[in-house]
Amino acid sequence: RWIYVEVKPGPEIVPHIRDVFAKQTRATPQNTLFISFSKGSCAALKRLMPGYKVFWLTGARRGRKGEAQSPITPAFVLDALRETGADGFTLEHMLYDADAEERMLEHVSLRYAIERLPEKERKTLYLRYFHGMTQEAASRVLGVSQVQVSRLERRAIEHLRQELADTC
Repeated sequence: RWIYVEVKPGPEIVPHIRDVFAKQTRATPQNTLFISFSKGSCAALKRLMPGYKVFWLTGARRGRKGEAQSPITPAFVLDALRETGADGFTLEHMLYDADAEERMLEHVSLRYAIERLPEKERKTLYLRYFHGMTQEAASRVLGVSQVQVSRLERRAIEHLRQELADTC
């Protein structure tokens, strides 16, 4: 099972969080994802708890409440991710929609399950499902036969089913 921890206070809370996590064994870097609206908290989490995944939450617009706000841009998000060292980001409105939140959590779980696959299986899935390649095209990229791509794909999907069944 995945453990999702939202850090609402600022970065001053992170040393306490680190100490609490050091005293327990259930929440590990392999099953825990931190999320926070605070870029400072994200940066502190990555600095003090580097093995853990951290996602920065942001709204679709930036600026202080009550002031003129501008839409966020890809450059703004990339700069914030570089600045904080966060592993990813999501938009705040996703958290207020239960269906969207569930989809986001499923997406994150799937992403980490794919990352844990053996390299050839992971590459096969990326080529087939993220790049839309046929098995034949993927076989040329991977330097294996089409039959081997089929086997790798089937094995990868079975690994994902097992992994995701364990986390749901």
